Amino acid sequence: MAKKKLGLAFRYAVFKPLTWRSGFLSAVLLSCVAANSRAISQPAPPSLQLPLACIINVDCWIAHYMDDDPSGAAADYLCGHRTYKGHTGVDFAIQDRRVMSKGVPVVASADGTVARVRSDMPDSGVTAATRQSVDTRECGNGVVLQHGDGWETQYCHLKKDSIVVQIGDRVSAGQKLGLIGLSGLTEFPHVHLTVRHTGRNIDPFIGVDRDKACGLGNHPLWRPDVMSALDYQPFAIYHAGFADRAPDATSVRTGLFDSNALRSTAAIIALWVDIFGAAKNDVLSMRITGPDGSILVERRQIMSDDRDAYFAFIGKKHGQRDWPLGNYVGEITLTRPIAVQGGAFEKRVVRKARIE
Repeated sequence: MAKKKLGLAFRYAVFKPLTWRSGFLSAVLLSCVAANSRAISQPAPPSLQLPLACIINVDCWIAHYMDDDPSGAAADYLCGHRTYKGHTGVDFAIQDRRVMSKGVPVVASADGTVARVRSDMPDSGVTAATRQSVDTRECGNGVVLQHGDGWETQYCHLKKDSIVVQIGDRVSAGQKLGLIGLSGLTEFPHVHLTVRHTGRNIDPFIGVDRDKACGLGNHPLWRPDVMSALDYQPFAIYHAGFADRAPDATSVRTGLFDSNALRSTAAIIALWVDIFGAAKNDVLSMRITGPDGSILVERRQIMSDDRDAYFAFIGKKHGQRDWPLGNYVGEITLTRPIAVQGGAFEKRVVRKARIE
């Protein structure tokens, strides 16, 4: 999957401070009053909830974090590589287009006022050949909310004609804005959330300040309950299952291999997996066990390079007789020997299918 770079097609007004033409003493007094007023009443940054209706790491996953490296390289808030150069926000992905077609709501991350809306772009996704078709409109269908004191959130890649708010509407945190789609510069269904303060992109895992080069900021913008669920994931095993024919990445991501039903006469029994953020030296192990507990097929591989999105499968071809009836178990384990937090990081998923 090619990495995408999200542009912002919205403009921001810049307001100059007022100047006073009264006497020097009046100016000093007014400045003091204004400063004290700001110190007392200046709005706090918005406290953010997830920008979509889902359970994180169950039916939605972070595909990319924001790029916080000002140099020519790219690094997320923990100095890991779950991002790419110039990425301006956080991507929350769902499994595939089949799930997208059912309708996954994009919601306001905080109370605000609708400032910008676009809803007429097709849900076509992009390829290298069609990249130029979305120039200056990389966000696709989207919504910008203003939250006061120069804070904004922007929601990108929504489904065509799904947006249910209008410019000027007041919305509450959690209120539906539209549906996840495939509009703009994207190859997979997700919502891209950008947070800005006075026109500057802010990583919600950092906020406006932090005392160290890598790690959370002093005051992350996520609500405490959301922050506790958003523990850093060096990679995400976001989709896996069985198939009774050789699967491919395009078909899986379209949603054609979501059934775990197998046939006794199937030409093959296959186990497949789709991963965000696989990296060089990661160890991927896959195994299929039959109804009697015997291993039908297994494979262990060491990743030779970094992969933004990685698809793999193993399979066993049909023999002379039908497949035995009963339960088939697929086990998938991805291990990173050295993770950004220190030590190894491992994820294991199990999928089951049955032949009756």
